[in-house]
Amino acid sequence: MSEQMPSYTPPVRPPDPLSPESERIWAALAHLSAVFSLFSGGIFGSLISIIIWGVFKRRSKYVAFQALQAFVFQLVTFGFGVCFLLSPFLFLDNEGWFVITGLSAACAITWIFALCAYALIATVQCYNGADFRYFIIGNFIPK
Repeated sequence: MSEQMPSYTPPVRPPDPLSPESERIWAALAHLSAVFSLFSGGIFGSLISIIIWGVFKRRSKYVAFQALQAFVFQLVTFGFGVCFLLSPFLFLDNEGWFVITGLSAACAITWIFALCAYALIATVQCYNGADFRYFIIGNFIPK
């Protein structure tokens, strides 16, 4: 008669928490990815921030919150950027199409620089250990 041996499962220990310095660095990198995202078409930076969120969500609530916030910020800004780029095509039959296209391009360029500045402010704030929240977006993301 073969007796089955009880299977042994090693105890699962929770992941080690991040040090405060590592938390600040990873949170800052999540926000810095927004700058990269703005110049790479919106995809790669978003991937970086969501990967940071996925890797560190159990190890640090601070990093998880900052990375998720950076991800949502990048999605929202990407959507507005697409609107700026597509808005001139709504007025193709209009005689002022060149003016509208020029205004749209100027708005898009201003938008990119403003978002880069905002993401860099978030990066510096997180690197200094502050609990940064994006305007409006930070209030909708659970902490």
